Amino acid sequence: MDLLVILFVSIVLIATVVKYRIKGVLYLSGFMLPFRMVLFSVGDVPFRLNDIFYIILILTFTITSIKNIDKIKVKGISVIFGFYYIMLLSIIFNVHRIQISSALISLFRTSLAVFSGYFVAKNLDKEEKKIFIKYWVFSSVVVGIITVGSFMVNSENIKIIFQIFSLNVADFYALKFSNSLFFEDPNNFAGYLLISIFLLIYYLQGVKKRKKIVSILLISLLLFTLFLSLSRSAYIGFLVGAMGIYIFMTKKDKIVPQIALISIPFFVSIAAIIVYDRLIQDVSAYSRLELWAVGIKMSFNNPVFGVGLSNSTNLFYQYAQNNLIINNPHFHNLFLKISAELGIVGLFCFMIMLWKIFKQVFINSKNPKNIMIFGMAAFLTQSIFVEYFESRHFWLLLVFLYYEFNTRGEENEVNINLNASI
Repeated sequence: MDLLVILFVSIVLIATVVKYRIKGVLYLSGFMLPFRMVLFSVGDVPFRLNDIFYIILILTFTITSIKNIDKIKVKGISVIFGFYYIMLLSIIFNVHRIQISSALISLFRTSLAVFSGYFVAKNLDKEEKKIFIKYWVFSSVVVGIITVGSFMVNSENIKIIFQIFSLNVADFYALKFSNSLFFEDPNNFAGYLLISIFLLIYYLQGVKKRKKIVSILLISLLLFTLFLSLSRSAYIGFLVGAMGIYIFMTKKDKIVPQIALISIPFFVSIAAIIVYDRLIQDVSAYSRLELWAVGIKMSFNNPVFGVGLSNSTNLFYQYAQNNLIINNPHFHNLFLKISAELGIVGLFCFMIMLWKIFKQVFINSKNPKNIMIFGMAAFLTQSIFVEYFESRHFWLLLVFLYYEFNTRGEENEVNINLNASI
């Protein structure tokens, strides 16, 4: 399977670069997100297929930017680079008690997404950004087809769909992980799908009537793939995002509210049944309360710059009470992870970034780009129950949207010449 996927990815990469030249690399940054096959390892650090791609992207555009240093402006995205600076400070202030290697790896992986998102947003115009989004949703549809196809090949799985609410905890998690072919953790896979679903809805705005059936089928495919992830937090996240679209966005084209109306009852039912059922049988659900308590305690005891990037797991049991329901040194909450590792300063900066994006919904509620913002809202809702600080799909979209809404009027000034051949 991996070899076939790598072959497919290689063909798309070559065809795109041949057609679009250097800008094709930017378009592919969304496409490459789910392709995480490990190619080799350096010590204990695995290098995935998309890691190599993003390293090449950043090196290429960093060199190009240096050649055009006089044209670069960061005024509109200073908060993002401020947050990046806080990550560095958290390492420096806690250098005496952190594992430098794990902190630098976390910084490196987050940097790949942050700088990729920056180069995409800075160097593509309005129409080119649509191509970037097209490539993103294309890969998510491919992943959906492979995931659903793999699930359906086994006839026993089809029977399981009708028995899913009666599965015991062991079988539930076995099925959950078996459906996550592209991500090590199905909840992380679900987070990628959440964002991709809303990007797909945004991309399909204004499609011709004869293509609306195809649009509904594509969205249904990703919704079913999300269902197969069995991520209860993602179901709740999708509900929040869909409600946001329905409440804030009223357009002549009714495809968006129709999708929201169809989807909300479906996911409310699933979330209510599974969440209730697993609260009774599955201790991982209510064990989060204990994990959150540890995160709060660690945050209050290290209020300024936290315990250091990627260091909360190392210090977890110093702040934990005895006899945890599950010995899992993770808070399962993105906001607590940020406050514990980067301190109140880091959390405050993170919330400013989010506010500068989400306020656009109130400034212009009819802007179609708000659909992407609600995709981020869905992801952040899921992140109340899981923690994926390094999720590339999240940071890539966050930087992309932040730049989109906070650097208006600068596009023509900051774009560098990308018409030269590679």
